[in-house]
Amino acid sequence: MKTSETTEEKQMSILAIAERKGREKGLEEGLEKGLEKGREEGRLLVREMISDILESKFGVAALGLFAHVEPITDLEALRKIRSGLKRAQSVEEAEALMRAHATARSENGRKSRQ
Repeated sequence: MKTSETTEEKQMSILAIAERKGREKGLEEGLEKGLEKGREEGRLLVREMISDILESKFGVAALGLFAHVEPITDLEALRKIRSGLKRAQSVEEAEALMRAHATARSENGRKSRQ
């Protein structure tokens, strides 16, 4: 014979479900925060590499070009700039590369907001 659950048992069961859901949500939020922190650290690292490449290839004066890179938040675009700068033969070529990626990022941002 099956006994029916008491009110207290039902409340405990509901609390256990709520607690589990809360833990799951907390883990999900923590994971998302961790991923965002990792992406931000990646962006900072690539920006630092870009700065190092500019300085080593074209001198301290070329660091002024870094202003083109600062507003770019897309990690893949930053990586493409870094890669392109390794092959750039002049400050003008480096600047054109950065402007092209900055423009592409702006256009993509506008398209995604529409």
